[in-house]
Amino acid sequence: MKNDQKEVNVRFTTLISPNLLSKLKLISYFTNTKLYEKVNHSVKLSILEFEKEYNTKIDSLIKLQIPNTDTKPTIEDKEVKS
Repeated sequence: MKNDQKEVNVRFTTLISPNLLSKLKLISYFTNTKLYEKVNHSVKLSILEFEKEYNTKIDSLIKLQIPNTDTKPTIEDKEVKS
C-alpha cells in the first residue's frame, strides 16, 4: 500500500508589489495552476537558489532550532515556566 502524505498549507498574510502579484496571477492563469501553487513553487526555487549560493541546507538549520514537537509540555513544565 502506498503511504501518501497530504501536504498541509498554512494561511498567511504578506505584502507584495501589485505589479508582481499581477504577473504571478497571469502566469498562474496561463499555466492552469492555482495561485498558491505558483507561490509555493517560486518560494521553493528561491530556497534552492539560496542553498546553492550559500552552500547550506535550510532544513538542517531549522532542525537545529525547533525542539522536539512529539512531546507535549506537561502541567509541571507549565508551572515551572510561570
